[in-house]
Amino acid sequence: MSIIEDWIFYDDVGGDPRVAKTKEGDLPWPKLEYNPVKNLWFLLEDYVTPEYTIPKGEFTDGATLPAFAEIAGFHRFDRHLPACIVHDWMYRNAIATKAAADYIFEVNLWRCNKLFGFDSDKIGLMVKAVREYGEGSYR
Repeated sequence: MSIIEDWIFYDDVGGDPRVAKTKEGDLPWPKLEYNPVKNLWFLLEDYVTPEYTIPKGEFTDGATLPAFAEIAGFHRFDRHLPACIVHDWMYRNAIATKAAADYIFEVNLWRCNKLFGFDSDKIGLMVKAVREYGEGSYR
């Protein structure tokens, strides 16, 4: 079974359906510029993913991590950066639902594993962290 397919997400409380469509396709590596003053990566051109087109000028701080996470081998900027760009944009602009944004983040982390060699052992913890602690603009 492919993790990249149309799906319906039922949240853990109440069973409300939240629909997110994923599509087969690769996640390209984006054209980025790092701003050391702001400690952010900015898109230099529109970033076309299988699900969305993220506009030029959008930015990411990478993975938002607690301080101890670096010691455990997690890094803000790593081979998971494309997944962070999409997730940050969805959170900042309340695209779809939080559940959909978190699911697409997971799908994109698996794409980053396949395409860029991102460590698959980190995916479950990163997804759990955004599901439990991520807020974005969905309030």
